[in-house]
Amino acid sequence: MEFIGHSPTACYLSSTRRQEVVSKLPCATTLPKLAKAPSFTCPSPLPHKRTLTTVGFRPATYYSASKTNPRYPLSHSQVDNSAPETQFSELHDARVPSVYSAGRNALYTRYTPRDWFASYQRLLQLNDRGQKDSQCLRYDSERLMDETNERTRNSQNESSRQLGNRLSDIAFWQNELTDELDKMVKEIKDLARGKRVAEKLLAEVKNRLHIAQECLYQREKRQCADLVHDNVEKVLLAEVETVLRSQEMLRNSIDRAYTQLEMNRAAQHELEVDLKNKFIAQQIDETAVGMKNSSAGVHHYEGVENIEQCASVPETWNQRVHNIVSRSRAERTASRKLREDIGNGLAQIGQSLAERWADVNAALAQRIREVTDARNLLQSGLGHTLQEIFDTEQEIEALKAAIRAKETYLKTATSRLNIRLRRPGMEHVCDAAQMQLKCEVVQIRDSIRELKQQLCRAQDVLQELLRLRSAQEAELAVKNNSIFIDREKCLALRSSWPSGPTTKASHGAPSPCINTNTPAAASTKACAC
Repeated sequence: MEFIGHSPTACYLSSTRRQEVVSKLPCATTLPKLAKAPSFTCPSPLPHKRTLTTVGFRPATYYSASKTNPRYPLSHSQVDNSAPETQFSELHDARVPSVYSAGRNALYTRYTPRDWFASYQRLLQLNDRGQKDSQCLRYDSERLMDETNERTRNSQNESSRQLGNRLSDIAFWQNELTDELDKMVKEIKDLARGKRVAEKLLAEVKNRLHIAQECLYQREKRQCADLVHDNVEKVLLAEVETVLRSQEMLRNSIDRAYTQLEMNRAAQHELEVDLKNKFIAQQIDETAVGMKNSSAGVHHYEGVENIEQCASVPETWNQRVHNIVSRSRAERTASRKLREDIGNGLAQIGQSLAERWADVNAALAQRIREVTDARNLLQSGLGHTLQEIFDTEQEIEALKAAIRAKETYLKTATSRLNIRLRRPGMEHVCDAAQMQLKCEVVQIRDSIRELKQQLCRAQDVLQELLRLRSAQEAELAVKNNSIFIDREKCLALRSSWPSGPTTKASHGAPSPCINTNTPAAASTKACAC
C-alpha cells in the first residue's frame, strides 16, 4: 500500500516485517559527521525531500529525514533557507518518517476562499486607483511641460540678452584698452629714445672726464716749483667736479628712465593681457550667443552649473579694467614728465660742460704765456752766469800761476838758509844776510797764504756760479717741461671737442661751436709758438 505524498520507491513496512529484513545500511553511530554544505550550493526548499549527497555513500532505496525545529508555521509559503534549523547537521537514526507527516504538511499550505476573495478585491481596488493616478499624472505632466517650456524659453532669451549686454561692455573696454595700448607703445618708444640720447651723452661725458683727468695726470709730471696749484689746476678740478656731477645726473636720469620703462612695460603687459582676455571672452560669449538648441556643438554637461569659477562680479570687473587704464595713464604722465626732465638736464649739462671746456683752455693758454716769459728771463740770466763762470775760471788760473811762482822764490830762500846751516863753528853767525833770508821766507809764505786764500774765495765763487748755472739750467728744463706738458700734452689733447650727440638729436646736448673771437680761441692761437 502506498500513501499520498510519497514516492513508489519508498516502502514503509511494519515492525514485524522490518525485523525480518536484513539492513544493508551501516550503523548510524559508525558514520562520520556530515561536512557543512558549501556556500555556493543552493539548499532545497523542501528540507524533507533533500537527498543525502554529503555522505560517503548514497543509499539506493531509502531516504533519511533530518531533525528540524520549524520557526514559522507551515501555513507560510516561504521558507528561510538560511536558517540553521533548515540545514542538515548530522544523521540520526535511519528510521522511516511517519506516513501522516507528508499529508499534514500538504493540507497546511492551502489558501482559504476568504483569502482568495480578499486578494481579488484588493487587485480591483489597486486597478481603479492606478487609473485615477495615471489620469492625474498625465494632466499634471502636460501642465508642467507647458510651464517649463515657457520658463525655459524666457530664461534662454534672458540669457541671450545678458550675453549681448556683456558683449557690449567687453567691446567698450576693448576700445579703451586698444587706444591706451597704442599711446603707451608710443610713449615707450619716445622714452627709450631719450634714454639712448642720455646714454650717448654719458659716454661723451666719460670721454670728457678722461681728458680732464689725463690733463691733471700730465700736469703732475711738472717739476720743482712749477708743480704749483695754479689757475689751470683749479679750473681742471672744477671741470672734473662738473663732469662727475653731470655723470651722476645722467646716471640718475638713465636709472629713472630704466625704471620708468619697466613700469611702462608692466602697464603695457597688463593692457595686452587684459585685452587678450577680453578678446577670448568676447569670442567665447559670441559663440555662446550663437548657440541654439539645434547647434551641432550642444551637449549635456552634468553638474556644470555647480562649478564655481567666478573670479569677480561686474562691479569688480569694471573696477579692475578701470584701474588698469588709470594706472597706464598715470605711468604715461610720469614718463612724459621724466622725458621733459631728461631733456632739460641734458641741455643744462651740455652748457655747463662747454663753459668749463672754454675756461680750461683759456687758463692753459694764459699759463703757457707766463711760463714762456719766465723761461726767456732764465735763458738771459743763464748767459750772464756762463760769462761770469768763464771769467772766474780765468782768475783762478792766474792765482794758481802766481802761487806757483811764489813757491819757486820760497824754494830758493829756504835752500839758501839750509845751505848756510852747514857753516862750521863760530862761522855760524846770525848776520844781516841770515836775517834777510829769514824775513824773505816769512814774506814769501805770507804772500802764498794770501794767494791761496784768494784762490779759495775764487773757487767758492766759481762753485756758486756753477751751482747757479745748474739751477738755471734745471729751472729752464723745468720750464720747458711745463711748457711741453701744457702746450703739447694738455692743450693739444683739448684742441677738439669730444664726439657726442649731435644738435639734431632729440633732447641732446649741443656741441659748443668754436668762436675765433673768444679769449680761449685767441689764447690757443697765441700759444702756438
